[in-house]
Amino acid sequence: MLYEAVASETPASKRERTRPTELKWEADARARVRSAVTKYTRPLAELTGRDANEGDTHLFVTDFLCDGLGFDKYADLTTEYSVRGEFADYGVRIDKELVAFIEVKRIATRLHNRHLRQLEMYAVNEGVE
Repeated sequence: MLYEAVASETPASKRERTRPTELKWEADARARVRSAVTKYTRPLAELTGRDANEGDTHLFVTDFLCDGLGFDKYADLTTEYSVRGEFADYGVRIDKELVAFIEVKRIATRLHNRHLRQLEMYAVNEGVE
């Protein structure tokens, strides 16, 4: 069964619902992300409060990617991915195919367009769309 039905739904609750019936995997993913956001809000605030360095920020990002987004840190993530003599902090794989890069900065670093361009160049150079 692709969709989960809500047996006790009333006409009023149908009107209040903001999205159509979700696939089960989608609802599970949303719940996992919500739970991780709740779990990691305090550690994020603590890291921000002490202006955590890039290495500590990496630890946080790895935990969130794994717990919150369901990535396996050994099968789906690779660190220091080499891209033409430079290194992306993370390469992300789905079904063994490289699909994205993540660049981590010190927690208090204000991100700018040059940071986005850095990731875009990694993707272009590796053929990741």
